Amino acid sequence: MGEDTDDALDRLPHNRFELWTQYTATPRFSALARMRFFGRSIDKTVAIDRYVTFEANVTAQLSKAYLGVLRIDDALDEQPETRAGYHTAGRVVSLILQGAWE
Repeated sequence: MGEDTDDALDRLPHNRFELWTQYTATPRFSALARMRFFGRSIDKTVAIDRYVTFEANVTAQLSKAYLGVLRIDDALDEQPETRAGYHTAGRVVSLILQGAWE
């Protein structure tokens, strides 16, 4: 039956790790990039292939009252299969503007 049938818990990958780096240009501006690797897993007896995703976000303090964040998930638009028959949405770009007033 092989290595795929001895999983203690369903859906847990055999290997998983993340690499990330952060750059802070000034106290008001920073960027973060992350690579996430998920190894092969089993979902109800169906083998799910390993996959890698890349994410990034940029944060800027626009003024004393405003913070802006640009975030990109699955930057390479891989749309990996995370469960049997289920793929992620692919590349998602979010822009957030946060305000605080006294």
